[in-house]
Amino acid sequence: MLTKLCEEMMSEELQKPKFSYELTLLFEPETSALEYRRRIGRFIGKNGANLNILQDKYNVCICIDTKSKSSDELKLVVKRENQSMTDTIPIQKIKEDINEQWEEASEIGFIRKQFTFDQNQFQFVTLSFDSNLSLEERHEIMGRFIGKDGEHLHHLEDQYNIRLHIIDNQSSNRKYFEKLIAVQDNNSDTFYLFITKKDKSMANNEIPIEQIKEQIIQQWREATIEPIDDELYHMLAFSYESNTSSRKQRQKVGHFIGRDGCHLRDLQDKYNVNIHIVDNSSRRTLRKKLAKIQDEREVDKLYLLITNKDKSSTNTIPIDEIEQDLMKRWTNVEQTVDVDSSQSNIGFIEFSSSDFPPFADATPVQQKQMLGEAIFPLVLKMQPQLAGKITGMLLELDNTELIRMLESPELLTAKVCAIQIENQRYLNHFRFVKLG
Repeated sequence: MLTKLCEEMMSEELQKPKFSYELTLLFEPETSALEYRRRIGRFIGKNGANLNILQDKYNVCICIDTKSKSSDELKLVVKRENQSMTDTIPIQKIKEDINEQWEEASEIGFIRKQFTFDQNQFQFVTLSFDSNLSLEERHEIMGRFIGKDGEHLHHLEDQYNIRLHIIDNQSSNRKYFEKLIAVQDNNSDTFYLFITKKDKSMANNEIPIEQIKEQIIQQWREATIEPIDDELYHMLAFSYESNTSSRKQRQKVGHFIGRDGCHLRDLQDKYNVNIHIVDNSSRRTLRKKLAKIQDEREVDKLYLLITNKDKSSTNTIPIDEIEQDLMKRWTNVEQTVDVDSSQSNIGFIEFSSSDFPPFADATPVQQKQMLGEAIFPLVLKMQPQLAGKITGMLLELDNTELIRMLESPELLTAKVCAIQIENQRYLNHFRFVKLG
């Protein structure tokens, strides 16, 4: 009798509607922290829009279990919207919808949804660099291919009503693209240009895909050919006094260009020209111009490149007047460090490999680390948000160049400004890139 009563009570308990359910969603093995965050973001939607749709559809409350500390899974709690409700939660249907939404939020699911040309079919062009090209040369080619602010590719997009997406080594989801297109490449010399429709409802025969691919390949071939340098320019050389130490040379250059290059900028505005200091750390195009006139024996000189600000201008550069102004300033610059100069160096480190035997005895890796630790706090004062990135780019220079900048605040400031400008130009080329 007692056993029968217990069985009836258990049966009644099982038949009662369950108040809440816990669901576990798994991440793929070796999911990075970035992929982890992106997948959760896609899954829940902007401001939780995707979960809100499910909640309204089934009249339930769906919450993420924030107490779970596992990095390879996401736990959800599904419960009734109102505790007084007696309706059974349709947990199986909810599970199916959630699992489908979870798959679509994965990197593979996202790429299939956003980058397919039509019905899981991809259209793309594979483009390659010559393996012997330097990183700087590759940036120049990419700049010519894309155009200023991406104008060349934007023109193709508008002409054919398509979108173009660059997937290269900087794209965090490149491995998933290669998996979907069955390519086992991972070659740093190669990148992909994926083609998608602006209007998904367009029929395939409305877009001449083969013609587009041929045009892209032709533009790439033209970009890999280095253009003829027909720009009008003048190169001026200023000699240092005999027996001037390298330290005094650097100090003189600092006084010559002024804080943040203010003296040169005044001349640029006066004559509507650009004035560039050219040395071994300058852009390749500037170094090539310097190589045409530089004598190997004339290393102790300051070289300035003068060009028109307006590239389309045919006006003659008043080089004689510019040279007179520059020479007047050059000869008037003091050769020794005065009180003001010493004050402007507050915070800069007297750093020399000859003065510091531990530096000279250190390995190349240790030397770079020591220079990085010295440079970072100085860059941090100028560009706190980009200090780490700019310091990393500076450390690609030779150690002698880095020591020069540590000894001269003007040189370091000028180089940081130049890196900012170059970096912004490079980023502008990729404004249209979608990384997922």
